Amino acid sequence: MKGTELVKSRRSIKEWEPLGVSRETITALLDAAVHAPNHHLSQPWRFTVVMGDAKERLAAARGRAKASGFQDPTSAEAHSAGERARAEMAGAGAVVVVTCVPVADPIRAREDLCSTAAAVQNFCIAACGEGLGTFWSTGPLAGSPELRPMLEIPEDDILVAIIMLGYPASVPPVRRRKPAAEVTRWVER
Repeated sequence: MKGTELVKSRRSIKEWEPLGVSRETITALLDAAVHAPNHHLSQPWRFTVVMGDAKERLAAARGRAKASGFQDPTSAEAHSAGERARAEMAGAGAVVVVTCVPVADPIRAREDLCSTAAAVQNFCIAACGEGLGTFWSTGPLAGSPELRPMLEIPEDDILVAIIMLGYPASVPPVRRRKPAAEVTRWVER
């Protein structure tokens, strides 16, 4: 598959086959991620791979974080939304949390954050090329007081992505996007 076709075939997946993803596969995807452009090879990204029982605990924290965002976190609606959020993550083969190491210089900080986002995109595209699906999320879990201590993520690291990874049970159809021509300016003089 050509690169442009691969990029266009990537989808956000929320339903998973009950299969794990091997460490070797995840390592290969992370090796693709770190080939993202980064200023002076600053390599600002950090990856935390969550599998097994740790993934189940993280999924439960995601469910609690989702429910806590409701006006009444004890309501049936909040419980249902929290359970859906928990099940989505629990069904994935693995979860990869991506953070960016902070720096004082505002220009480099911006560049490093963009580079880390590019690493996430590399990871997602590489996963798609291997027949895997991803769901790049942050949402309520990113701000949960449970997340950082649970995964031993430094308090000052900037959370960029929580990526669910696995084998898709279904792939949603393409969602319409504006054609590039509608958002592009050409400057020739």
